[in-house]
Amino acid sequence: MHNEIIFSYDGNPSHENSRTPTIRSIDGVLAKTGMYGPIFMVIIAIMQLYYLPKYLIWFFVFLWINESIIIFAKKVIQQPRPGQRVLPDSQNAQYGYYGMPSGHAQHALFIMTFVWLVNPSWAVLCIYIAITGITLLERYNNKRHTLEQLFVGGISGCIIAYISVMIMRKYYEYK
Repeated sequence: MHNEIIFSYDGNPSHENSRTPTIRSIDGVLAKTGMYGPIFMVIIAIMQLYYLPKYLIWFFVFLWINESIIIFAKKVIQQPRPGQRVLPDSQNAQYGYYGMPSGHAQHALFIMTFVWLVNPSWAVLCIYIAITGITLLERYNNKRHTLEQLFVGGISGCIIAYISVMIMRKYYEYK
């Protein structure tokens, strides 16, 4: 017997039409910024770490490890996104259908923490905080994640970044 994944995101399209064009435009920009926030943050990290090549290489290694942890956690936990019902033993289920932990939150907080610990800059930190805030709001407002999923993803990202930097520092300390 084959089970299916059933999606039912809550949303009221008529509510969107009741907004003024300016507000819809701002919402669209914020939604795109939130959706692609971690990508923007990687670009900023590359600029921030460009003249520190050994840290830039480690950044990409640990970013890949962070992504692998997200995929593994989603497969193990299998908590659905809000408004989504995942039937057990579904052969169609992929890690992206699950919500715990939030990959966007985990990546955003990983990048922000890693870059801050390696090459602190208050200006870059402020930009990261703004992008992270927009990303978390977008994921919650569009019912892609619950607050719990965002919190777990964010805390996981910070912890993984901290451990990554400590491993990197120990490596150079013994070298």
